[in-house]
Amino acid sequence: GSMLEGGRQVLRVAFACAALLQQPVRVTNVRATRGKPGLAMQHVAALRLVRDVARGKLSGNSVGSHEVTFRPCKLAAGTFSADPGTAGPITLMMQAALMP
Repeated sequence: GSMLEGGRQVLRVAFACAALLQQPVRVTNVRATRGKPGLAMQHVAALRLVRDVARGKLSGNSVGSHEVTFRPCKLAAGTFSADPGTAGPITLMMQAALMP
């Protein structure tokens, strides 16, 4: 999470791939190089959405967290919702949740 852009794209792709492959993933140093390191509210909401779609377990998913772990199960059909708090990150949340 501390390389290049700091982890936002890494988080979305890693969690989506983990859900598809049903493999656990841990991301450390989340946004470590940013002015406000750690998870922001929109990241927390996006990761919760992927967790719900994959009926998985999520730890470290709170605002400011520098490490997050995801253990997905089988993907679930259904209606899911998430609220990132602002409109800006909605398409990024969709990117994470639509892949699985």
